[in-house]
Amino acid sequence: MMSQIEPRQLMAANRLIERLMKTVLDMAPGAARLRLTRLRDGAAWPHYDVTHTVVARGRRIGAMRQNQPLSDWRDFLPALLAGQCTLHRVVERGSAAPAFGFPSARPSRVLVCPVTSVDGPLLGAIFIVWDCDARPPAGSALRALKAATRQLVTRIAAVLDLCDALSRPAPACETERNRQVA
Repeated sequence: MMSQIEPRQLMAANRLIERLMKTVLDMAPGAARLRLTRLRDGAAWPHYDVTHTVVARGRRIGAMRQNQPLSDWRDFLPALLAGQCTLHRVVERGSAAPAFGFPSARPSRVLVCPVTSVDGPLLGAIFIVWDCDARPPAGSALRALKAATRQLVTRIAAVLDLCDALSRPAPACETERNRQVA
């Protein structure tokens, strides 16, 4: 017997993730959008998918990209693996523009924070994007935003971990025990 997440559970999980993301966006003054990406292991290469996006009023969502090469992240992957949130000017990280959901380096700044599993592995990243001339917070306000983002990303990671666990097949011993009880 295979465990499988039910559609209503998946919808509830997605709503919770989007609510948490909206909370982060609301704490980032002037930010245009926030994107959640998930790492995936493909047969040929590791890649990422944009799975969720929330936007400020009047802003566009941008492309929901799938099967993007992890090489897009080469400029900030070391920081993510070290568990660090980093702020970048997108024009300096042109190779990463697809990860931000744009075909060019149009947005001006992005805060990239890791999404890590409870047991440590990197699951993906959160991208908080400020368009054009909008400025992200600086100094202590930026440190507070990074800390709050890390805290909320921990909750998002817990939801993702739960969804992943519910999607995996049940171990054979659990399946047998369930048959005996029934």
